[in-house]
Amino acid sequence: ATLVFLPVPSSKRWHAQAEHSASVLRHLAGEASLVEGSPEAGGGVGWHVSLSPMFLLRQQFIRPFLSRLEKALGSDGIHEDSLDFDSGVEVLAPPGGGGRYFAGPAVSEASAQWCRKVTATVLRVAGDLGVLPSGMQATAASGSRPHCSLSWTLANPEAALAAAGVERKETPWGIAWHVPSSLAQKAADAPEGFLQAPLRCLRVKVGERPHDFPLRRGHGG
Repeated sequence: ATLVFLPVPSSKRWHAQAEHSASVLRHLAGEASLVEGSPEAGGGVGWHVSLSPMFLLRQQFIRPFLSRLEKALGSDGIHEDSLDFDSGVEVLAPPGGGGRYFAGPAVSEASAQWCRKVTATVLRVAGDLGVLPSGMQATAASGSRPHCSLSWTLANPEAALAAAGVERKETPWGIAWHVPSSLAQKAADAPEGFLQAPLRCLRVKVGERPHDFPLRRGHGG
């Protein structure tokens, strides 16, 4: 399987946010629910912001995909040193719901615009090679909700979210609920301070092998 993402380094501030996200998820799914939260909560790639869906890349397509992506990204500069994240917690589920439910902060809209631009590039390159997952279109980047999942559970929190009147938003990427601070504070107080992640590289993990693309700085912003 192949995934394109931005790594989020572990830190004391991020661990505090992970504990808060786990508390919110446990409050929604039931205090007896098993909630996992660790730097490996993101499917073995560590904490991260996904810029693509998971997709299969056969051996003959690996080098063409990586070389085309590197070339396509070469003209896209970035104007910030870090990604900014919104305060609060998002609960997310795969398309169709069920299975695992994740919780963590969403990328702020200003940073998300750049994330969607890169996602559009990734989808275009994958689409040109015919390796996009079934049902995913190269134009789907506009519906993505960049975020960092910090905890997960198999227990279903949807009843509690519906009872609290939290809006359910569904796209080809999955289902998302933005937990209002009034509801999140019933679980635990949110950590203080801004939440950011440095923009150092874009990582493509093909199977167990990571490929890092340094991010070039743009001019202006």
